[in-house]
Amino acid sequence: QIQHHSSPFYLTHSHRGARTRSSISNLNYIEYTYLVRMAAFIGILVAIVAIFLSIQWWNKRQQKLTAEATASKAREEEERDLKQKQQEQQQKQNQQPKKPDKKKKKVQSTTRTKNKHQIPSHPRFLRRYGGHSGAITSFAVSPDGTWLATSGADGQVRVSKVDEPGFSLSCTVKTPGMGVFQDHISAISWLNSSGNPTLVGTIDKSRQMAFYRIRHKKNATTTSSSNSANQYEVIELIKRRFDISSKIDENVRIDTCLVDQSRDDDDSSLIFTKTEYDPKDKSSKNPNVVAWDGNATAGSHHDLSGTITNSLGIRTSPDGNFLSSRGGGIDTESKIFEVRHKKVKGSSTPVFDSLSSKSVMTLVPKTTKSKIADAAFIGESDIVKLHHANLGVVATEDGTIEVWDLDVDFRNKEDPKFVCDVRLFDDQEMKVVRMASSVAVPKNGKGNDDGGAVYRIAVATDDSALHLLSYDVRNGQLSIDYTIDNSHKEGVGELLFCPSEGNILYTTGTRNLGRDVYSWKIC
Repeated sequence: QIQHHSSPFYLTHSHRGARTRSSISNLNYIEYTYLVRMAAFIGILVAIVAIFLSIQWWNKRQQKLTAEATASKAREEEERDLKQKQQEQQQKQNQQPKKPDKKKKKVQSTTRTKNKHQIPSHPRFLRRYGGHSGAITSFAVSPDGTWLATSGADGQVRVSKVDEPGFSLSCTVKTPGMGVFQDHISAISWLNSSGNPTLVGTIDKSRQMAFYRIRHKKNATTTSSSNSANQYEVIELIKRRFDISSKIDENVRIDTCLVDQSRDDDDSSLIFTKTEYDPKDKSSKNPNVVAWDGNATAGSHHDLSGTITNSLGIRTSPDGNFLSSRGGGIDTESKIFEVRHKKVKGSSTPVFDSLSSKSVMTLVPKTTKSKIADAAFIGESDIVKLHHANLGVVATEDGTIEVWDLDVDFRNKEDPKFVCDVRLFDDQEMKVVRMASSVAVPKNGKGNDDGGAVYRIAVATDDSALHLLSYDVRNGQLSIDYTIDNSHKEGVGELLFCPSEGNILYTTGTRNLGRDVYSWKIC
């Protein structure tokens, strides 16, 4: 009865125990679920952290690899540049005459040369062309702008490719009866040849005209661009050498060898030579100006000494119809002569006939009475075709630059027409020494006619500065662009533009001092 008796107390205790056990079971399940969820959350968090750290490690690894690749490339470039410099130095040493009995003096001379060859730091400076052990006597750029030729007092003729550093060829002037380096080319120019590039130069002491040609070596093999100079050689065309002493005064330097670039055939080239003239020497004669036929063996000539007087140089117009004096600070005017041609049987190209002393144009500066430092022609190019065939530009010693229109009826004594002028400086102690003008080039790189064309004009002063100007064909205005100071420590001896484009300028130091040619990017 007691076991089966269901008192209120017994029933109450039994029901409480059942509820307690159920609560404990529910609590364990909740805690288990919570733990599982926490474990999953922690696992996800750990995975995220691991991924993040992996990404960081991968980025650092890539940065390290990139830095190592950049450093390796820089080391390779440095090693390549160093190797190239060593090759150039070795080539220069092999070309210079050896003096084994004067070792100390040779070391001192090498040190002075290194100090002297410090290149300009101006941002427009492009490249230095050297290699001569003596002063440069003359330099010229080929009509297509590919080759630069220099002649030196060391008896060498050197040829470089303007767009290929390290490319250099040389040839020694050989004169019968004289030893090596006993004679040299005093003036040099390029023939307008359609075949292999050909040079012509005047040999100073022996009074001869010599021709040199660049050609591929017969047994040359195809190599890399860095060794392309090994594929070429400079040779003299010995059969074309002829004597010019009959019309050239003795003991006078030939300072000009000028080729008429309007002729396309080098066998019918017209070559002008001029002897040096010293205005300070009262006993000095007027310069000998002679026109020569560049035919292989003829060497026929026309003496023009009675027409051009008191001049430090001569120039030909782009179309070959005019010849002018360069001034040189001697006179207050510059004369322009008509070059007359005639037709000859068996020749499709008219040949030189005479230099007319009657058909003369005289350029007299309009805005100044200062002496003319230099004069030049400017004309059309293959890129830009102009309505005006010829323009003239005059630079006076006081810094005045004037442009003149030469398309006049000069045979009826019509004078050139003044176009415009500009004044470079007001310093009375500064003087203009040289000037060069370019062919017409498209303005801002656009345009193919005179509506969008400009001329580049470079003026050198006696303080070694280069002044760059532009003449705008459309509005007929001459403007000063900028100035390059300290171009050559020894002073500027000569300057010229690339014949095929007006954006590259070449300069050399004063004669008897300058051993390098510099190139400059004009625009």
